[in-house]
Amino acid sequence: MSTLQKKVRPLWWSALPLVMWWVALPVWWALGIQRAAAPLAAVPLGLWLLSRWRRVEVPAPFVLFAGFLAWVLLSAVALTTMRYGASYAMRLTMYVAAFVIGLYVWNALRRGLTPRLLIWPIVAMWASALVLALPGVIVPGLTFTSPMDWLMQHAGIGNSFLRDSARPQFSEWDQVYGIARPSPLFAYTNEWGAAVGITTPIAIYALVTTRRVALRVALVALLVIGAIPVIISLNRGCWISIGLAVAYVLVRRALAGDFRPLVAVVTTAVVGTFAVLLSPLSELIADRFAYSNTSTRATLYDASLGLAMKSPLVGYASPQSSAGLADSNDVAVGTHGQIWTLLVSQGFIGAALFVLALLAALWAWRPREGRAPEVWLHAVGFVLLAQLVFYEVVPDGLAVAFVALAVCATTAGRHRPDPPDPRDTSSPSRQGTPDELPIPR
Repeated sequence: MSTLQKKVRPLWWSALPLVMWWVALPVWWALGIQRAAAPLAAVPLGLWLLSRWRRVEVPAPFVLFAGFLAWVLLSAVALTTMRYGASYAMRLTMYVAAFVIGLYVWNALRRGLTPRLLIWPIVAMWASALVLALPGVIVPGLTFTSPMDWLMQHAGIGNSFLRDSARPQFSEWDQVYGIARPSPLFAYTNEWGAAVGITTPIAIYALVTTRRVALRVALVALLVIGAIPVIISLNRGCWISIGLAVAYVLVRRALAGDFRPLVAVVTTAVVGTFAVLLSPLSELIADRFAYSNTSTRATLYDASLGLAMKSPLVGYASPQSSAGLADSNDVAVGTHGQIWTLLVSQGFIGAALFVLALLAALWAWRPREGRAPEVWLHAVGFVLLAQLVFYEVVPDGLAVAFVALAVCATTAGRHRPDPPDPRDTSSPSRQGTPDELPIPR
């Protein structure tokens, strides 16, 4: 092992919680504890940051996000019941986990962490979600009892949200369309669609940057096969996410004078459209657009905005009951989209800080060269912004976006590791910690 490898080896170990979160997500899902995976992964990463607190860099987007976290804490003054307190505590934990994960990734990349160590585990999660979706599509209602679900049954816990999260199911049955919609690794089809939508650009980035032919063939095969559950999911949010990412990359490439991807995408779209029209999938897609089923969402959105207007500063700390609200399907007001959760829970200021943090990251960490493959990673940020309207993106989507944008900034040449500061007592020259040494490029 070379001296350089010995120096960066501790960084590999520090990233292990993230790797295990994404790569082993099917295991956490089968155990019924996938919702706790991100907070658990954030704990050792937070300790890593604390042990190096003198050299931790907090870039502007994370400063804004820290301000958002402070506003979340302030909004606790609006809590009225223990039920809302539990919801508030859960979301606060998720926000902090996403912040810690993002800050760790930014600083670890500065110290020489290999971006591939972050990208490929996300690709593994994406692949698992697509592959495990196929059994649910073929065998509707396929499910099993996880250890956590078994414990909840015997403990008499009847909370539907907790039980759904702990019960692994490969699909959700849609009564309206009469089909099984994929949901593996997550509790609901919408969560599955959000995850696939935001990780697909990362998978394409891995495809265009890897030099291994076998990996390229495997990724192309997954993209082709994965189109089946993506279409069958009838998840318009997922379709919009992938379409937005592709459109953004095409525009960036075209502005850089490269029209080859546009020709390739148009050709693929034409061939794919004819293939769908000649298959039973065409009827499903037509039915999805013929029956949009948006009345409940519109009702919840209007109610969310109304509550935000009544408490515009700190909100209500958590989504509120929809009791007495017609056409709400008993869904809490302030759900069905992260922006609505923020408006109801933290008011307009909290929502503004959250969005500003994302916009700051998109601007500061953009790739200058439109032909750079990192444009696919930058597209993830735009996908996240779009998903705010119809998905809850914390912690999974937000953490993935932080990773993608941080890797984009690093590999696109907008950020280079700094040399150690001789005045810093935590400097490697004083302490001898190998993972703090700058990595030559």
